[in-house]
Amino acid sequence: MRIAPALRMLLTLGLIGGSAPLRAQPLLLSANDGLQNFADGAYHMRPKPGSGTLSVFDLSVQPPRPLWQVPIDQTAVGPPTAIAAVPGGRLALIANPAVLDPVDPGKIKRTEDLQILDLAASSPGVVRLSIHHHPWNVAMSPDGRLAATANGDGTLTLLRIEGASVTILRDIPVGTPTSLDTGIAFSRDGRCLLVSRRHDDVVTIFRVADETLTVVRDITVGSNPYEIVTSPDGKLAAVSNIGRNSGDRDSVTLIDMAANPVRAIGVVSVGPTPEGLAVSPDSRWLAVNSINGSNLKPGDPFRGDHSLIQLFALSADGARLVGTTEVGPNAQGVAFTPDNSTLVVQDFATDALRFFAVGPDGLQQNHDPIPVDGGPSALAVVLLNSTP
Repeated sequence: MRIAPALRMLLTLGLIGGSAPLRAQPLLLSANDGLQNFADGAYHMRPKPGSGTLSVFDLSVQPPRPLWQVPIDQTAVGPPTAIAAVPGGRLALIANPAVLDPVDPGKIKRTEDLQILDLAASSPGVVRLSIHHHPWNVAMSPDGRLAATANGDGTLTLLRIEGASVTILRDIPVGTPTSLDTGIAFSRDGRCLLVSRRHDDVVTIFRVADETLTVVRDITVGSNPYEIVTSPDGKLAAVSNIGRNSGDRDSVTLIDMAANPVRAIGVVSVGPTPEGLAVSPDSRWLAVNSINGSNLKPGDPFRGDHSLIQLFALSADGARLVGTTEVGPNAQGVAFTPDNSTLVVQDFATDALRFFAVGPDGLQQNHDPIPVDGGPSALAVVLLNSTP
């Protein structure tokens, strides 16, 4: 069902009633690309390309238990942080959609729908809201009242969320039409919105007051800033600078969110093309997935056979590398479980999720990979409130 952007979307939700205490069920959400796979340094159409999927797993048990799966539109050519959820987990927003091009079925076509899902429904299904831009990425405010998409064309789309209702408020310019805005994140107090502008090598900081966004400043970061994540303790933001895919080491910029004004305070050297970022719930760890030349063609002198997952310990002194492990080529998202004990990695080339125990000595695989239906390309962990 497609709904005009001037209208509200009403989703039927089950409400939590009475005074029964809430408990949080940890869910793992993996958006999977059903159109393309990856081999020999390039994306290729799958033999039988079809709809992407959203796979949902119960993280309260190990290994995680599959719960359900729904069809969605999804492409891996974009940020692996393209899922955001309302606190409490009732609604999930999924960005970066793509379908088979109806004119040329050998290609993909990006679409302009933000996909919205009720995670608690007895029969979950996706509702699509056209925002008249391709939403590369999406972020949710900590209070769950606002969401924003980074559209890659020099605009953001700001949305209001009221219970089951999602409303487009307005488009907001950021940079120029060629800035390629893709990374987006709210600060943990909800007072700032950070947006990466890849072609300008900056992160724009907006002040958020009610439903008004005002530019504060542009922060100079590294080459080609892609993703942004913020630490749960509110102290830091991390920006992945993916460079030019030239084989050189790249970087992650650390931003002090408690400073006035907000500013960059450090640069961390990482492997080539840092695709995925995550900070642990206790703000002790930073995980970085670098593609490490595994997306280069055979014969390229900078080609690597594996992606690199690096684990850093965060402190007032910055980020200290504690361990590195290898996964398959062109890995995508990374996410920590709510208890900080495990890092989940999307191994795109093998259509699987991999799981690593987190500790002061680095990362250790703690059980077998779990297959998903398609190439895993965006990842989120959600705590779904429910009654016992």
